[in-house]
Amino acid sequence: KALKLVKDVETAAAADLYLALSGSAQTISKAKKYSDSASEIFASIHGPKSKEAIQAKVASTRFLKREKQIRELTSILEFIDREKNLLLLKAGIHQKLAVLHVLGGEEETSMRHNIAASEAFELLGQAKAIVASEYLPIVKANPKHPRRAQLRGIEGYVILEYVVDETGRVVNPRVLEAKPRRTFDKAAIEATKLYRYLPAIKKGRPIAVSGVRTRI
Repeated sequence: KALKLVKDVETAAAADLYLALSGSAQTISKAKKYSDSASEIFASIHGPKSKEAIQAKVASTRFLKREKQIRELTSILEFIDREKNLLLLKAGIHQKLAVLHVLGGEEETSMRHNIAASEAFELLGQAKAIVASEYLPIVKANPKHPRRAQLRGIEGYVILEYVVDETGRVVNPRVLEAKPRRTFDKAAIEATKLYRYLPAIKKGRPIAVSGVRTRI
């Protein structure tokens, strides 16, 4: 109903409405169409290199397949390369590209984007220590339910602590707590060894992070 009222109206409120519709659309094609409409309106109001227009354009890429997302985001980065007031947005795009590349096994390219994102955050004064509870893996593996426990209908959990090394891989996982004891320990450890993180960056170099915890 609201969309009918703002059809052909180019205001920030209309663009915000399109973004809201994008988040609740029932199909990917409609979601992308609404995001693109928001970007076009923001570009018309504030200019194509405005933060609002670029943010909406970036939002619309999430509906694309990985390879096309990479192409679109790389194109956006090149488009805003010299815009100093969009540093935070650039950092976010670099971080997203780091994730997309590591998902494709392109680790060197992922690392370059991760370092670029970190440098941008540092310039903005937004570099902060990693809080283990907020340090979430970008690739997770489901643990295998031990057959003996599965046949008996046994469920439970395991809390592990480990190091995330310079490549974003899990090293030395150890069990801190488990219920029931020693039932799911091995399955949980094997699963975390397949986790992948974006490695932490300090002074332009990847570093290991200890004390990272997860509950399975």
